[in-house]
Amino acid sequence: MRKKILFSEVFILIAFTAFSQVEGDVTDDKNKGITNVVITATDSTGKTLDTVKTDERGFYFFLKLKPGKYKIEAKAPGFVNATHTIRVNTAPADSNDNDDTYYAETLDIILKRPKGIK
Repeated sequence: MRKKILFSEVFILIAFTAFSQVEGDVTDDKNKGITNVVITATDSTGKTLDTVKTDERGFYFFLKLKPGKYKIEAKAPGFVNATHTIRVNTAPADSNDNDDTYYAETLDIILKRPKGIK
């Protein structure tokens, strides 16, 4: 009987876990979306947590990041790499939802071409 109680407590903790995501657009200095930019999320210990690519509009997102500080790095051929630091906050409580709650932080990135290249 005690095992069932422990299992139920673990299940409750998992069922109400809140996740955050980081999302944004990657554009050039003329505000045009850049396709296939490699975006990497690294935690405060230097561990790479996820790598994604931008879509045809330059949009990207990371799902299920825990609250904390992350380094977000963008790399694309023909552009200077860009690195930003973002703090992902705890998702606010949603009293109308018993499922996982998602909370989005937005980080738009502008990539510049090296000097002398247009």
